[in-house]
Amino acid sequence: MTSWLTENSTVPLIAGAILTLIFIAFWVHSREKAMLYVAMGIAVITAAIVTCEQIVVTQREEVTDQIYALADSVQRNDFDATMDFFSDDHAETRQRADAEMPRYDFQNCRVSGFFKFNLLRSTPPTAEVLFNVSVTVRVDNGAEPLWGQRRIKLTLEKNEEGVWKIIDYSHSDPRSGITL
Repeated sequence: MTSWLTENSTVPLIAGAILTLIFIAFWVHSREKAMLYVAMGIAVITAAIVTCEQIVVTQREEVTDQIYALADSVQRNDFDATMDFFSDDHAETRQRADAEMPRYDFQNCRVSGFFKFNLLRSTPPTAEVLFNVSVTVRVDNGAEPLWGQRRIKLTLEKNEEGVWKIIDYSHSDPRSGITL
């Protein structure tokens, strides 16, 4: 309900700026101090909303930041750093990723759009995220790099240290639905 305030303050920022300018225009036209005070009040409230949004980090923002950091480590082909994103408590998922990652030589990996984001009310907190990535990659030492969009589904769990870790994943070509 308050995601407009804690995750993205663009709408309140634009509305606050427009209202501030309107009341400044009223003040310039009428020279009534009340209009200037209202404009200053709106500006202060808008600044408070933007500050609040910057201070409060929601679970959705934590997960999103983790996904962008993961994409960065994948693009750098830093497989040790990539494996750090996987939960130690889910050995099967870690082993699958550990066996799969050396097959790929990434030249680009960029998150290009989120489609589904479910924060499950569970203990520990769990998130299911479906998103696209744009990748340029060589597979199994192939001569020619392949480019395309891949749909990724991650299930993440917040561990005792407060860090979101991957407990399951899958990836596929969104145009064909074929699992790679």
